[in-house]
Amino acid sequence: MRTFPDRPKVVLNTEHDDRVDFDEELLPDGSWDTPLDEDEFEVERIVDVYWKGYDQPTWVDEADLSCAALLYEYERGHNSRNRFNVTQSHEEGMNVE
Repeated sequence: MRTFPDRPKVVLNTEHDDRVDFDEELLPDGSWDTPLDEDEFEVERIVDVYWKGYDQPTWVDEADLSCAALLYEYERGHNSRNRFNVTQSHEEGMNVE
């Protein structure tokens, strides 16, 4: 068995008042909203891409989007619909008389 030398240890002593309560320190709602430049737009929902404030959708490369939560939500819903459609088509094939 190979042994390793003891690693240095440091014990931190902090007063109770110096500790950070991360729940209390959460950023306020809307603090993640950054002002958009004149040539930037906010994604409202993903179909192609519907830009907030515009009527027509456009096609945008995934790498150019900065809305990971909306993209995740879209992909999750898209995968769920695909599973549902596969289940339906499988059940329809079994109802052959």
